[in-house]
Amino acid sequence: MLAVKIARYDIQTHLIKDLDLILLLLIFFLLGNRNLNFGILYFAIFLSIHLVTLGKLGFGDVKLALVLGFTCQTFIQLILYINIAWILGGIWAMMERSRNIAFAPSMLIGALFGQLII
Repeated sequence: MLAVKIARYDIQTHLIKDLDLILLLLIFFLLGNRNLNFGILYFAIFLSIHLVTLGKLGFGDVKLALVLGFTCQTFIQLILYINIAWILGGIWAMMERSRNIAFAPSMLIGALFGQLII
């Protein structure tokens, strides 16, 4: 339910609330999903993209990557998260014919499918 709230808010405003990210992180920690290494790796990848593109990828997405990365159990799963998110984001961008899309929904769906597949 919180993921839907984050996605909906990002679609409407192109922002992700820090409080929602903290709540999502707490939920993941309570559920036992605590892989700090993959969280940091996912964060580093998205931070690099954020810096290289001069902020075209929002910093909220970078922070969401950190939170979602905590749920990864394997490197392959992290690759799935990222690939599914970028494929869905690309499809959405083509359908919207826009250069500015909300990327959190794609990231959240990518993480969900990554969890279901592995």
